[in-house]
Amino acid sequence: AVTCCWVKAQKLTNQHEPTDNTDVCYADFSKSPASSNVNAGFAIFEGPLESEDEGPVNCHGFAWSSDPKRATHRLKGNALFEVAMYEAFYKQGYVKALPGAPMCGCVEQMPVVTRADCTEVSASELFMLTFVPGNVPRVDVVLKRQTVRKQTCKGGTGGIDNDLSSYYNRLVQEGQATEEERKMLSKTIVGEGMCGPAVHQFLKKKGLVSHEPEGDHHNHTNGTLSMEN
Repeated sequence: AVTCCWVKAQKLTNQHEPTDNTDVCYADFSKSPASSNVNAGFAIFEGPLESEDEGPVNCHGFAWSSDPKRATHRLKGNALFEVAMYEAFYKQGYVKALPGAPMCGCVEQMPVVTRADCTEVSASELFMLTFVPGNVPRVDVVLKRQTVRKQTCKGGTGGIDNDLSSYYNRLVQEGQATEEERKMLSKTIVGEGMCGPAVHQFLKKKGLVSHEPEGDHHNHTNGTLSMEN
């Protein structure tokens, strides 16, 4: 799967901020050194106060079947152009990535967020089959016409539309992606209200623990950090 995240809109759209559709938890710079220009480091965006919020951020993505014959697999480039260039940049004027992160990338290279909108591409195709007789008969197959369509992703059973995680659950339900792949996605798109636990686990892997002020139980960034014994 691929996600794109933007933090600013161009002035020509009469708005300076993108439509806020997600919460950003943290960015691990080691996952995208070409964007961060450092080999390691991180930024924590989760905070309980409005002044500590990352501000409006819009994230949008797409995913595809593991079957190379499926349209979603073959048209990954079309989906990227639709999401990143046409819909976001051309129509909405969305620009500027989160600090130290790519504007678009494979989910494992992107900042950890709670959710992302989702676009799905599909195609109607007409093939012409021609039987060619001879010592070694064969059938020639030629693609005569292809119509590519884009639409908001449909969620799987019990899921919601226009949600990348729900769409990926649908791919798993339909046998077009594996449960292991879904679990990998859930490490980057963690779900509503799950920033706190995600940040806590990330810092713990770094050997850091948070010391929260008394009465503060809903974040792991307000306070001080120390090395874990």
